[in-house]
Amino acid sequence: RPEKIEIAHDEPAQGVNKVAGEIWDIGYLGDFTMIQVMLGGEGGQLVKVALANRTRRLARPFAWDDKVWLSWDVEAGVVLPPLLPPERGGVTTVVGARPPLAPAGYSRITCPG
Repeated sequence: RPEKIEIAHDEPAQGVNKVAGEIWDIGYLGDFTMIQVMLGGEGGQLVKVALANRTRRLARPFAWDDKVWLSWDVEAGVVLPPLLPPERGGVTTVVGARPPLAPAGYSRITCPG
């Protein structure tokens, strides 16, 4: 779920559940801002992060093309079962924050949930 993902300019100190990316889009939606981060460069996985607008201004605001880090608590991660069993071709995985649809034969792993 996008609201369970933390976003930061600097690499988190935690050793697991973190990934680097680049901001591709920012949308202000009143009480929260939706930030889309591309993981793995162009052609990678697009992940949505919901950032609560708790204050008027951030000390270091986020902008398009910023290099950022995403992280989440261990309890927030969810692994979904494959859409097809391996014997029927379900061996490829899609990693990210809830892809709209995994192509036929793909597994779907969603982190965090």
